[in-house]
Amino acid sequence: MELSIDRSNASRLQQLIAARATQAILKTRDGLLRAAVPSPLGSCKFLSDITNEEMFAALRRHKELMKEYPRAGAGIEAYVDASDTGYTIKDPQTHAQKMVMGVDGEEKRKSVFSDGVLNGLREIAVNGYPNGLRN
Repeated sequence: MELSIDRSNASRLQQLIAARATQAILKTRDGLLRAAVPSPLGSCKFLSDITNEEMFAALRRHKELMKEYPRAGAGIEAYVDASDTGYTIKDPQTHAQKMVMGVDGEEKRKSVFSDGVLNGLREIAVNGYPNGLRN
């Protein structure tokens, strides 16, 4: 629902997306929205029963308030550093080889599976494939 980065003028589309997203959320939360809202700033309350009209009114009010901020509330692109995701291994193949070779660099065992993927790489591969896809 683009509250932190709000560059779109397509409010009708945003309302449609918000309504559909809310319906999807209700299916996973026993029919309760449980939306966290600041009240007051620094703490929050949870809204469980809010109509689409109330939600759309709140989003319109948010857009109006954001116009008073730098860039008219346009926001800045979100950036997530890879270290935040846990995917910090830049070269999984080399990492797997180091795991097999050991610290001293001596190969402890022949470590290639019949499909060509090194032992050790399985630990960091998705579904057993280095790129997560079957080639």
